[in-house]
Amino acid sequence: MRESWNDFDIEEMALAVRKATKTIVRTTREHPYAVVAIAAGIGFVIAGGLRSRTGRALMGVGARVALPQLQAAAMAVVRGEHADASAGD
Repeated sequence: MRESWNDFDIEEMALAVRKATKTIVRTTREHPYAVVAIAAGIGFVIAGGLRSRTGRALMGVGARVALPQLQAAAMAVVRGEHADASAGD
């Protein structure tokens, strides 16, 4: 655990930000509709959409549609069918 802000290495932080940026850009290019759906879902939740019965129903439908795809992607990663995020560095 870091003791103070002086213990953080700026170069390490910059490298981490660059890697995260590359991952986000690559994911956005590979799965643009998924990124839009995630952004819409986050906006829906932040705007208070879960307070209504209709909002909860919409989230339920969205989850039933998205979860099988997420499960398939996770299984592909477990099987080694997905490239490592840091392999392109």
